[in-house]
Amino acid sequence: MTTPSIVILILLSYGTAMLLISRRASRRIRSFQDTIAAPGQTSLFLLAGSAIGGQIGSGFVIGGAEYGARYGIAGAWYGIGCGLSYFITAALCRFIRTHHYVSPADYFARRYSGHATRMIYTAASISCSVSLLAGQLLAGRTIFLTLGLPAQWGVVLTAVIALVYSNAAGLWGSMAVSSIQSVIIFIGMSTALFLMMSAPGPGILAAALPASSFHLAPFGAEFLVSMTAPIVLASSVNQISFQSAASAKSLKSARGGYLLAGLTLIPVAFIPPLLGMYGRALFPGIPAEKVFSSLLLTRLPTAVA
Repeated sequence: MTTPSIVILILLSYGTAMLLISRRASRRIRSFQDTIAAPGQTSLFLLAGSAIGGQIGSGFVIGGAEYGARYGIAGAWYGIGCGLSYFITAALCRFIRTHHYVSPADYFARRYSGHATRMIYTAASISCSVSLLAGQLLAGRTIFLTLGLPAQWGVVLTAVIALVYSNAAGLWGSMAVSSIQSVIIFIGMSTALFLMMSAPGPGILAAALPASSFHLAPFGAEFLVSMTAPIVLASSVNQISFQSAASAKSLKSARGGYLLAGLTLIPVAFIPPLLGMYGRALFPGIPAEKVFSSLLLTRLPTAVA
């Protein structure tokens, strides 16, 4: 089987699996409330897995690798910020569940005793969601371009698969898919890093990269804050955080799930920049944003890539 055929087979199998999982998860839906809130249905580990999956995406992985190619191990700070955000969410779980909030809009409506602030927040959330969806579609386009496949297929398939499984499966099903995706991505990243540490090995990093690549903060405090503060603030009080906390079986499950997610994300945040550092050492002449894809497509087995 040729390399393009293997790639297409893997992509189709992955997408089909997501749809089958959503189909099975749809059996849990008996009401509109089950779709948007899944009250009392989410375990600690499901919540933790979905929270991890909510962050381990293009920004965490591809962006972390690009930052690793640019700044070295300090490229982990964005991912560290993702983990820190969940500590704040864990602290908010009692507040969310005590007041039975499913959305920040619920808080604004109660706090300001009217609909105007709630509508402003809702409008802002819709705008944000549209931009996030556009980012996902562009990510699908980029993946297909990188693999030498028609770019429009990436946009269409990303839209169809994501919209079908999220609407068919509701919140619980989306969280289940996100959990599975986080496991797959973690295994993939860890395998890639293991292969790089086996050959060419860590020695190439010290030989090819400047000493600043091994400093945890080779830049100023302003840039460090810009890498971490926005994601910490945005992720800790966003819509899905409220929904997931409200869906947990208990306060203990909600709080423990977010703490576990945060504790997991912080060490995992170092894997993408390490891959980016290997990419920079192996491909010193190419732009930082292309280092990760070059590493995957030329130095790893097709299935791993």
